[in-house]
Amino acid sequence: MNEILCKRIYEPAKPADGFRILVDRLWPRGIRKETAAIDLWRKDIAPTAELRKWFAHTPERYEEFTERYRQELDGNPAAQIFADQCREKLQSGNMTLLYAAKSGQYNNASVLKQWLEKRIKSNSWNLSDEGHLFIGKDFLLTNSTRSQFYGQAEKVVSAEFEAGTKIIPDHIFSYCENLRSVIIPEGVLRIEESAFYGCRSLKEIRLPESLETIGEWAFQDCYSLESLIIPTNVKEIGRMAFCISSEGKSLKRIDVHPDNLHFASVDGVLFTKDMKELIKYPPGSRRRKYRIPKTVEALQEDCFSYAVYLHLIEIPDGLKRLGGGDFEFCERLREMHIPEGVDVIPGYEFFCCKSLEHLTLPKTLKWLGSESICNCTKLKELTIPSGFDQLEYAAVAGNETITELVIPEGITEINNSACYGNYAMKKVVIPTTVWAIWEKAFRFCTSLEEITIPENVEHITDDAFADCPNLKKIVLKSKKLGSMDWVPEGAEVVVNET
Repeated sequence: MNEILCKRIYEPAKPADGFRILVDRLWPRGIRKETAAIDLWRKDIAPTAELRKWFAHTPERYEEFTERYRQELDGNPAAQIFADQCREKLQSGNMTLLYAAKSGQYNNASVLKQWLEKRIKSNSWNLSDEGHLFIGKDFLLTNSTRSQFYGQAEKVVSAEFEAGTKIIPDHIFSYCENLRSVIIPEGVLRIEESAFYGCRSLKEIRLPESLETIGEWAFQDCYSLESLIIPTNVKEIGRMAFCISSEGKSLKRIDVHPDNLHFASVDGVLFTKDMKELIKYPPGSRRRKYRIPKTVEALQEDCFSYAVYLHLIEIPDGLKRLGGGDFEFCERLREMHIPEGVDVIPGYEFFCCKSLEHLTLPKTLKWLGSESICNCTKLKELTIPSGFDQLEYAAVAGNETITELVIPEGITEINNSACYGNYAMKKVVIPTTVWAIWEKAFRFCTSLEEITIPENVEHITDDAFADCPNLKKIVLKSKKLGSMDWVPEGAEVVVNET
């Protein structure tokens, strides 16, 4: 077994030294570079000048020096890379850390050696021919091990962590698409972000009672996962931890241990313990109708996304906040009433709700996010309340059955692709408060026949009305427009100064 050695640079070089690395920040006195027999000088991982001067090779300070130098190494990206390089070097021979200090015991090389050995040992893992992955308790994903580890991802069928493991590292099983089972031992405290992202074959997983934190996107797109039980001690669940997209129709329940102080489950739906926030509705549930409890005041991001079996969701009057993308791809959802008091419709809120025919927005609305009501291909009409000044990117785009749209007073800019692809829209009312209509705002509104440009409009991008073949009449009230390159070919411009 090859090893890491430490040696004074003033001692003669020997073949057993292997790869020789000087790890002092200063070049040693009396040593000529031509005769030093040094393969590499890594002054960037030596103690800082401040720490070196404080230590001054004083034995009484060595314990504190060791702790402070380890902290420097932990926070030094160059040291992390160096550890990866050392691991590779040790596969072919010994490696010797060279130092100039007189003491063989109280020197920086000895501390670095211990730090490196721990790092190298901590990254132990083994994949059997049968696809069973065993991971050491101190395993860390470094730049080097990431590439090696991910290169084996498709071969992993089952996985097991060594007893004593505290953390399941971020992205460790990302896109291990053949992973079917995992043994997580008691003692694990955290599952970090995206740890099981894209494990589409993972059907079940038992979370240990010791678990305290589930990171963001930890189980996103685990398409085959059918149920989960949140243990007693979990006190933090990151955003979109259980978000399942288009193929994820298996997750039917998320249950919570009754003694958990932070979370609760009712009929398999995950909430905060006080029932004021709905965290996740399992998309594989076969319910056609769901009534959100009256206690709920907020929805967490993507909480109903891809719930393809739901036809109706009843929202309580006390709801105050939407999360964003909450109902995206609820393809059978037919109607929705957002109660007064909600002032923001976040981005992607109703994206691709292709069966949605009726949507009521609150009069308290102050913002309509990008792509929030987009690709709702059966939405027949939409009333947008006043109270905000931007019609954001693709906010009401791709709604193929809307025939008329009134943009409310107060809107000052109709942004990129805001009404793009509303094929059936014959009439649109632009408010007098608008000063700019940006690129592709009404592109592919192929049924649009006539439009009035109000008096305050100063700018219209050339392609704002591109591919509107039936737009034959434009009533122009504005005198502030310079270029008229935005006018579609064949359209008549009628100047109206009244």
